[in-house]
Amino acid sequence: MIVEVSATELRTEHSEHSEHSEHSEHPLDMLKFAIGFDAITGALKRINPIGRGGIAQKQRWPKRFNPYLGMTIPGLPNLFMKHGPESSCVVFNMSLGAELDADWIRDCIVHLRGYNFGAIEPASGVDVAWARDVEEAASETLFPKTESWHTGANMEGKHRQIAVHMGGPACFEKLTQIPQAGCRVLVMDPTVKGLDSAV
Repeated sequence: MIVEVSATELRTEHSEHSEHSEHSEHPLDMLKFAIGFDAITGALKRINPIGRGGIAQKQRWPKRFNPYLGMTIPGLPNLFMKHGPESSCVVFNMSLGAELDADWIRDCIVHLRGYNFGAIEPASGVDVAWARDVEEAASETLFPKTESWHTGANMEGKHRQIAVHMGGPACFEKLTQIPQAGCRVLVMDPTVKGLDSAV
């Protein structure tokens, strides 16, 4: 049995039962607490990297997060994420997904070094198109209607936004299409020479 305690306070726990504020008791074999955690975006917010114009990450995402591919963020050149916001991380094989992400990031860095460019980031507007893709994939499921960490509902004060691309394998298939799209989706900066010296 799952008991929702957000509406009815858990008052006491004994070895045999738990008591709620509505005076109902539930027999126990095991008690698990599903506590709140800032899934997907929390770690990045705590790191709070500073990008172009000296703008910190928390300032970039005051109302919603806007990554591209779940791996890059506009205004934060050379920042790559694995299993980031709006990726398919938790609805895919996570180990394989991490490997596919790492392969893509490696190929991106090799490409940059091949041209002796020092910075790369999403082109203007591609994050908005990616967000639409994420929302369309989610609309085929019940996830957007849930009060869960998938939408940020478990964190008080956090805005509601679907944090996971529900496309699964199809999401990773899109990564293979990026080289053909070229500079329409990712912009390389020729003014910053040498990736090792890029900020």
